[in-house]
Amino acid sequence: MENNVNKETYLSIITSIITGSSARVEGVASIGIENGSIMDKFSFKTSDKGIEIEINNNQQVIATIAVNVKFGYKMPELISRLQDYIKKEVESTTCYKVKSININVVGVTFPS
Repeated sequence: MENNVNKETYLSIITSIITGSSARVEGVASIGIENGSIMDKFSFKTSDKGIEIEINNNQQVIATIAVNVKFGYKMPELISRLQDYIKKEVESTTCYKVKSININVVGVTFPS
C-alpha cells in the first residue's frame, strides 16, 4: 500500500514538473488538447492535462505529452529542447530516471 501511495504522489509531482518545465521552453504555447480542435474530435485517450505518465517496474519514467507550439519555431529543435529540459528537471528533482519523453504536437498557435 505504501508503495502505491508513494507512486501516486510522485506521478502528481512529475506532472507538475512537466507542466512547469514546458512553460519555460520558448516556443511551447500550451500543454493539452484544445477543446473543439480537430485532435479533440479524434482523440480517444486523453488525460486531464494532456500528460500521461507511467513509472515502470525498473523505476523509470515514461511520459507522453500533448503540446501546442507557437508558429515560427522549427519543430525538431523545439521538441528536442523540450525533451532534454523535462528529462533534466525530472531526474534532478525525483529519485527516478527517465526512459522516454514522447511529445505529440497537437496544434500550432498563430500570433493574433
